[in-house]
Amino acid sequence: MASVKLLSILIPATLAAAVTAPSLGRGPAPTRPTKVDAPKLHPILRGVIEHPAQRGGVQEIQGANPGERLGGSVALSEDHMLIGVYRADRPIGKFDGANGDGAGAVEAWESDGEGWSADNVLTPGSNGRVVIDELTVADDALGRSVDVDGDFGVAGMPGDDNAAGWAGAGAVLQRSGSGWRVATKLVPDASALAVSTVAGWQVGRAVAIDGEWITLGAPKASFTDGNGVHWAEAGAVLVYRFDGLNWNFVRMLTSDTPSHFEHFGWSVDMDAGTLVVGIPNADNTADINGNQGAIELYTTAGGNWARVNRFSSPTFSTAGSRFGEAVAIHGSTVAVGEPGYVAERGRAWVFEQAFVGDIDWSAASSLDLLVPAPDPGIPGGARMGAAIAISDCSVVVGGPGNGVVPTFNGQAWVFSRASNSENNWAYLELPLLGINPGDGYGDAVAINSRTVAIGAWLGGSLDAGTVTLSQVSCDCDGDGTPDLEQIAADLSLDCNADGVIDSCQILWDPDLDCDTNGILDACQFEPPDAVEWPAAQGGNGNWYRVDTPAGGVTRAEAVAWAASQGGRLASLSNVLEATWVATRADHDPAKAGAVWLGAMQQTNAPSPSSLWQWDDAMPWSHTDWDAGEPDDGDNNENNAQNAVAASDGTASAWAWSDEDETDVLPSLLIEFSPNCD
Repeated sequence: MASVKLLSILIPATLAAAVTAPSLGRGPAPTRPTKVDAPKLHPILRGVIEHPAQRGGVQEIQGANPGERLGGSVALSEDHMLIGVYRADRPIGKFDGANGDGAGAVEAWESDGEGWSADNVLTPGSNGRVVIDELTVADDALGRSVDVDGDFGVAGMPGDDNAAGWAGAGAVLQRSGSGWRVATKLVPDASALAVSTVAGWQVGRAVAIDGEWITLGAPKASFTDGNGVHWAEAGAVLVYRFDGLNWNFVRMLTSDTPSHFEHFGWSVDMDAGTLVVGIPNADNTADINGNQGAIELYTTAGGNWARVNRFSSPTFSTAGSRFGEAVAIHGSTVAVGEPGYVAERGRAWVFEQAFVGDIDWSAASSLDLLVPAPDPGIPGGARMGAAIAISDCSVVVGGPGNGVVPTFNGQAWVFSRASNSENNWAYLELPLLGINPGDGYGDAVAINSRTVAIGAWLGGSLDAGTVTLSQVSCDCDGDGTPDLEQIAADLSLDCNADGVIDSCQILWDPDLDCDTNGILDACQFEPPDAVEWPAAQGGNGNWYRVDTPAGGVTRAEAVAWAASQGGRLASLSNVLEATWVATRADHDPAKAGAVWLGAMQQTNAPSPSSLWQWDDAMPWSHTDWDAGEPDDGDNNENNAQNAVAASDGTASAWAWSDEDETDVLPSLLIEFSPNCD
């Protein structure tokens, strides 16, 4: 049985992060074995923060206009950063001519590995920013929350009134070769939600994106449950899924035990099919005004989201502790802020789920508090835990202050697992400090394997807001020297340029080095003419190629051919993978035609659409059947055929049909895995 373990409470010792697509084409055979893909969870590493004593050397991004609140939210992937500027103005003369209207904006930045530069800015504004007239109006607060994953991002618009006053919405952002654009706007629909109104819900107060999923927190949602009980501002989370073309509403999540004004969905985060929802005003005692807070965890299987547990602070929480005001998840580790603890001094927690096999968050009995008390040097009003983020290496916690303590500038603390310990987090010496009292430094934080980003929504000389960037590096061998320093001195230590020394990755996961030669398989594996779906773009790191053997192949011959090439018939088990492959398919209608995929239907299936499965046992959670398919035309069709619809020799879509396994098809889609998993 899996169990959830509280690893540590985070307290510092003192107060002192459209490219032209190549085609999938046939080529000579690589000499590689293959095994079924299985998701891996990387360990949390010991980290080293590289923060100079002087502010020189720290990159700082500043807002352009007084009061626009750049840095009120920030999100990082490895190569991209989105910054919310949620009180940014539209230009004078636009729409109603109002200035100072708080329509909001999002800035997009890109990393070259050395620093960050502007990618483009998404806003209905001036000053060189892209105008998106149709998106926002006054007080929409676009950018109040942001998140990014691969080439997609999402920004909250909690003030949007398209559906009703302050109903809120979310803007889906997409990156192509020309920069970022707004792909669509997610507006809550009262009829789809089965509620009378969405007025005042503030959808988008929190947002998260993970692959094909987007969640929008609506902490002030009011609704009537199945028993006819009306819950005022109990809160909700709206779930959307990408089908390759559109982001579609899936369902509304609410607490199984709702309460008035508990604000379920104030914070959200997702990773690897797990959703964490913060409920900072939840009451955990008989005191109706307790607001001690809680979190709930949800997981998805086959697209069905289900609650698996609810946690409150493992030790006594004072009234107004607001456990869950900020949440973050990375693999099997969850970080939670509790900024209201003890006169708003605040604190933060890290939970880790100890598991065997699949991740299972269902057991809560093994919570273990390792450090029971906050550091006395943190002053009341610091609000440590108001913002929190987690990466492979470290956890960063923001404490922006409550605006009451006049001498507190705001801080951010970075923690990392100490040495090789599994149950102890260490504070990394110096805090990251704000410059001026009242700047709100630490109100938003983000981290990846290389960078820590800290937002100060009233920072800078114009009170326009700032985001400061410092470097953080894993220290996987525990020698006290950041991996990035070692790699800079010897690039061969990091062949895949992910900022982590290769030998450490092989130590954690020997399957990454199939031939045990000390070199990551990903660095010595590149099937000829195949195209990689890079992890940095939200992919799985696998390679794909369309082959067209002379004379065509049956299903069994296709399986054998793929194996002879060092791969297997491809499984397109989610919409992002299927869409990515389809847009890069090397298709020539004259020679390619239909393409075998790695899917079979079990014998004696009760209907043409039932009991399908991928050869590699990946979940059957995505389908793309053509109209009228599957039809089992000859009562013996039990394979998925990927038939390419083309116009003028260019693939416009891939749609599936079922074919008898003895049919001869001209082509097959091979998937190559660089790992041994």
